[in-house]
Amino acid sequence: HLAQNAVHMAMAGMTDVVVGDWHNHFVAVPIALAVRDRRKIDPRDQLWQSVLMVTRQEEYLHPKDQ
Repeated sequence: HLAQNAVHMAMAGMTDVVVGDWHNHFVAVPIALAVRDRRKIDPRDQLWQSVLMVTRQEEYLHPKDQ
């Protein structure tokens, strides 16, 4: 559904936006707003560990402290 909404927005002439899900509604978010703040990911967090497992990047599953 996300991709479908992206295509509809593009065909409607909406540029410089990304599609986001806001309270179960697809919305156009200006790219400048979407990338304004950087979010950091904790490599030891369960969410990131599951991404590594699903993408078969086991060598990164247990990051060494720097």
